[in-house]
This record gives sequence, C-alpha cells and structure tokens, in this order.
Amino acid sequence: MQTRNPNTAMRMKWLLFLLLVLQQVAGFAQREATNWHFGNKLAMNFKSGCPVHFTVGDMVTFGGSAVMSDKDSGALLFYTNGRTIRNSMHQPMPNGHYSPLDCANGIGQPALIVPMPGNEDLYYVFHQNFRTYPEGDKLYQICTTVPALAYSMDVLYSVVDMRLNNGLGDVVAMQKDMLLQTKATEKLTAVPHSNGRDYWLVTHEWDSDAFVVHLITPAGISSPFVQRIGSVHRQKPNHDNSEIRGMMKASPDGKKLAVAVNGGARPFDLFDFDAATGILSNYVNLGNLHEQFGVSFSPDNSKLYVSNVDISRMRDGEYYPDNIVQFDLLAGDTEAIITSAQSVIMDNPLFNRPPQGGIGGGFNDMQLAPDGKIYMIGNNWMVLDPSLGNNNVVVLHAPNKKGFDSRPSYSTLTFSGQPIDAGLPNFIQSYFNGLEPVSCPAADECTFSVFDLYPNPATGVVKFNLLACGGKQNFSLHIVNAIGQVVREDLKRLSFEDEVDLSGYAAGLYLFIFTFENRQQVVKKVVKAK
Repeated sequence: MQTRNPNTAMRMKWLLFLLLVLQQVAGFAQREATNWHFGNKLAMNFKSGCPVHFTVGDMVTFGGSAVMSDKDSGALLFYTNGRTIRNSMHQPMPNGHYSPLDCANGIGQPALIVPMPGNEDLYYVFHQNFRTYPEGDKLYQICTTVPALAYSMDVLYSVVDMRLNNGLGDVVAMQKDMLLQTKATEKLTAVPHSNGRDYWLVTHEWDSDAFVVHLITPAGISSPFVQRIGSVHRQKPNHDNSEIRGMMKASPDGKKLAVAVNGGARPFDLFDFDAATGILSNYVNLGNLHEQFGVSFSPDNSKLYVSNVDISRMRDGEYYPDNIVQFDLLAGDTEAIITSAQSVIMDNPLFNRPPQGGIGGGFNDMQLAPDGKIYMIGNNWMVLDPSLGNNNVVVLHAPNKKGFDSRPSYSTLTFSGQPIDAGLPNFIQSYFNGLEPVSCPAADECTFSVFDLYPNPATGVVKFNLLACGGKQNFSLHIVNAIGQVVREDLKRLSFEDEVDLSGYAAGLYLFIFTFENRQQVVKKVVKAK
C-alpha cells in the first residue's frame, strides 16, 4: 500500500490555505478609504472590516478633512485638514503647510485627494481657502470661521510625491497652492471617468447656479467648463454666507450627483451625471428642506440621504433628531422619488433615541465607510447637555434598505475624551460602490484586533502596532513567501511588543498570517526591500 509523505501533505495543506489567502488579499483592492483622520486628533481604522477608534497625531479640524491610504494594502499614506498635510508618521510634510501651521479648518469640504492618472506615486490634493467677496484679500490667517464680512472660497491644489522624504512623501515645491478657481462654494468632489483612468473634479460657483468641471488626465488638469443648472447658491443680506456650506456627493457608481444648500428652506438638488462627458442633466428639486448639510448615497446607489444642522422639532418637551431623510431613487418617476422622502429616525420604534439634549444641533457631515455603513456626525458645537459629551454619532447599519429597515443607531464614540467636532473625511465615493454592510461585534466585545506593521517596506526588523483592545491579545504568526512557501511558522504567543527580523530574507513580497486565540486570521502584505 502506498503511503503519503507527511511533508507533502503539509505542503498541500499550506498550498490550499495560501490560495484562500490570495483570494482574500485580492479582495482588498479599493482600500484608499481604510484610514480616517478627522476632528480633534481622532482616527478610525477599517483594516479588519470593522472600525477601530483611537487618537493620534496633532491634526485638528472643526470641519472636514481628506485622507489617502494605499489602494492595495490599506496602509496610511497621508492626510490633511486642508491647511497642513501630514504623512503616515503624523508629521507635517516638510513642504506641506502654510502659515499659520495647523489651522483648525472649519470648512465643510476643505480638501479632496485624487490619485494622478498614470502615476501611482503622485496625488493631487485639492484644498480651499477664504477670500473676501466679490473681490478682495486672501484670508489665509482665518482658520475656522470668517468674521462678519462677505466671502467666497478659493480652490487650490498641491501635488504630493510619495517618492520624496524617504518614501514618506512631500509636496512638490513648484506645484504647491496652485490657484484653480475663485468665487467658489465649500462644495468639492470628484467622480471617476468612465474610462477607468481619469477623474472629473466638480465644484460650484458662489452666488451662482453654475457648476465648474475640470477633467483630470495624465496630461494634467484641463481648463474648466461651466454648466448652469439647478438652484442658485447665493449670498443673502447682512453678509449671510450660509448657502456657501453644505455637501456635494456623487453616487458610488458615478451616475448621480446630489447637492445640499445650507441656510433656510432651500432646494435639495439631484442631477444625473455622465461619467463619460462630465455633463450634469435632469435636474430635480427633491424639496425645499430646512438647513440641509450632510449628503450620502447608499452603497448600492438606490437610496439618498440628507441631514440638517438645525434644532430638531420638539415632541413632548424632548428634542427629537428627526433630521435624517431618505429618498428611494428606485421608487419610480420623479414625483414618486420626491414623495418617497422619509425620516429614518422620527417615529422609528427601534431607534435608540438619546436622552433629552443628546443631539441638540442636528447633524453635520455624513459619509459612507469601508464597512458598508453610513456614519453621521452630530452638530457637536451645539450639544444641549454637555454631560453627554460632544461625540454624537448615528450609524446606518443597513443603508441599502428602505426607511426604518436602514437600522439607524445612536452612539457616543469614545476617543479618550477628545471631541469629534463637525466633520468627516471627504472621499471619492466610488471607493464604496457595491459594498455590503459588515457585521461587527459590539463596542465592548474585544474579540478582534487590528495590526499595523511598520516599517513597510522593510529592510530589517518589522514591528507591530496594535490599535485595539489595549494591546493585550496574543497571536501566532506564519510567514509565507510569494510562491507559497512557509518560511516561518514557529512564532507563537506573540504580543504587540514583539518584533520580527527580516534581514536574512530575500527581497520580495511576504504574507504575514496572524492567528488569534479566537481563530480569526488577518493577512498583511510586507515588502522586504533590498
């Protein structure tokens, strides 16, 4: 009888396992939104699929931000509040800021990061700043809000080259703070071109009904073309600039564009968007909504959400946050879509409504996340009961579902006492197209840990940075090379304080396979440099 070589059986076992691992790694594409940095030195990490909250660095923003992670590994590359660009070590890039350093920007969409087509090492960082309106001085010294004077936004861009500063990246000196547009609103987004390579940058003129669209190609940023469609975003008497605020977002599939116009009862605007031509069409006013601000589509592109930042209506003497409205874009014709409007919170018997004063100022930003859910930040400048903190968040756990089935849930995120403030990162929305919500454990269940490995690429020692559970979980580690050979499997009962020396390894790609006591596994790609 023929016997089987146990070593052969072991190799077959690891080969089958490696095939599963490689399938998992292949599914990690589109990870540009893995890391979030926002608020008062706050961050969330979605590398495991579920969010991990922590505080890091020195960036402060009262409004939004922008973050870029590696599209394959999900490793943090850099982030910005629109004033200072910080690298993955949370340090200001040497050429990545202007005076005054670390302005706590109060702009809703102050920045957006767009990969440069045709060059994986270069990124456009679009950012905004204040200027007196209709003509006047730049207001670079204004960090949060503009005093009582008329103003509009400048749209500028800088180019980050990740090959500079020993691989940590820096702004290219001759491509810093390049003026692209004046007389703009705070609304700033980009949509991938239908060719799969280029991008459309979309802004909106101030005191106007005009959209300004630039095509971004390997040849650079094109001259703009202007389209007059939809409502006017206008300055009101007594230097009331409220309509300059509000979010503009594209649907994840790039076929729709929605624009919130803050300030009073204003039209909530929806358009079709042609990703082949950059043309907006089929304008629909979804209703004159009060103090609208945050905007998000669902991952499957079937639902549209809008929030407002006004005090919610009173019911039985208690504040009720009834200001997150859903539209069903598959309801039928235009009138059916308009009439599908439904609050996902008001009268929802399953919503864990906070106590009186929990969310007194409505909602500011909302953003799709890599876990397939929508996160909505309370207007934390206006919390009615300070004892409740100012980290109010509502999460839509099933945003593809209709009405109450979208499962809104109120929580107060904990970031070591640091406030969230009012904004979240501004991402290209295609990163979230087609995502299904991830089932995550409750916040008090420490069943999973998220690792960062650094440095990566590495030449010698690789260290672990544990971002969750207080660094207390142990794990074992297998290291597999690019052709499926197990090169290390004796690493048992490791902790976040341990390290692995790769100095004797050949240059190339290695898979680090972590196994926790609960048998969950995490795969990380590590590049061994020469």
